[in-house]
Amino acid sequence: MKNMSVAALIAEFNPFHNGHEYIVRKAKEITGAEHLVVIMSGDYVQRGAPAITDKWSRAEMALRHGADMVLEIPVRYASASAPFFSYAGVLITKKLGFIDYLCFGVEDKDILENDPITDINQKDKKTYLAPNDILATLYKEALNQLKSDIKCVPIERISGESIESASNIRDMICNSDCRNYLPIDVLEKRGILKVDESILDEALYIAIKSIIDEGESISEKLCTFSEVTEGIAGRIIAEFPEFKGFKDFIQRVKVKQYTYTRVSRALLHIALGIKKTEDELTGLRDAKDLVKIEAVRLLGAYSSATHLLKESNIRIVTKVSDYLTSTEEEIRGNNLSEEKKKILLARQMIIQDINAGEMYTNLARIKGLADFEGEYKSPIIIK
Repeated sequence: MKNMSVAALIAEFNPFHNGHEYIVRKAKEITGAEHLVVIMSGDYVQRGAPAITDKWSRAEMALRHGADMVLEIPVRYASASAPFFSYAGVLITKKLGFIDYLCFGVEDKDILENDPITDINQKDKKTYLAPNDILATLYKEALNQLKSDIKCVPIERISGESIESASNIRDMICNSDCRNYLPIDVLEKRGILKVDESILDEALYIAIKSIIDEGESISEKLCTFSEVTEGIAGRIIAEFPEFKGFKDFIQRVKVKQYTYTRVSRALLHIALGIKKTEDELTGLRDAKDLVKIEAVRLLGAYSSATHLLKESNIRIVTKVSDYLTSTEEEIRGNNLSEEKKKILLARQMIIQDINAGEMYTNLARIKGLADFEGEYKSPIIIK
């Protein structure tokens, strides 16, 4: 039994900036937690794009600025819409079994005092909630659905000369000076902060072309990929002759009912080969029914926090090679025990993460970007 408090933070850190450093510091200060566990997106993020740099670099940035441990959100959920991203992060938090507080940045410090999901699910009402506030309400809803006693700790974001949003910083890295908004050690790594959607240009083109070239049931085959609807599939087929690259194709496919980000996520899942689950194909729609996670990958930790690994109620993967080979029983798939089913699901998800990560690394190298370490790297352990 642990005799210390532990806080968690669900994040992307794309890239890690001064505002993130403030949230991490305040999370520990407000909760008094001895350890802070970050549950972070891997090489792809919620807006349906590659992260600006690899997960190992971003995990190390987090560890150097207050995090004690960094775990990876599976790519299926890290690159999904807000309800799935948030539910996955909260599910991991609960399944760890040692988290006391869930911390997150908000624009409105009173956001959770209202009905937690007020206008988000009511399409006839316009909502002007900031993205961070939407996630905050979804975190609270997920904790309620999971009947968790983890305490929500909203932390009001600050503004100032040294604070800027991650999206603006990503633009500044390419177009102007961002030195005021990044910690010094992150700024020194500015040379690796340059991955964008262009690394997926060829992968997306080949994935779609191979389906179209088959000539039969094209729309149905496209709709097997996560977040691809019949409408989006129709737009993809109609616009494919004009394909010039990932970002340009998003602009061509999107229309009023299919936003830029929604189309981006759908195209990313086609490029990565992430398909709908059997549950999705049967018509289930809610995150609470569809998000299933039986293992998470450790990206890094301080040695002083590794004792938490022994207390986890979910498998924490430190060696991916242990998950690469299926047993004959799993391959047959008949009469598997519940425990065997959980192991099989963990294996399938880890393999999906490995494949997506290897694509990120290999395509970044082809584009002449930084030579990232691949999926078989051991977790970063800081003494």
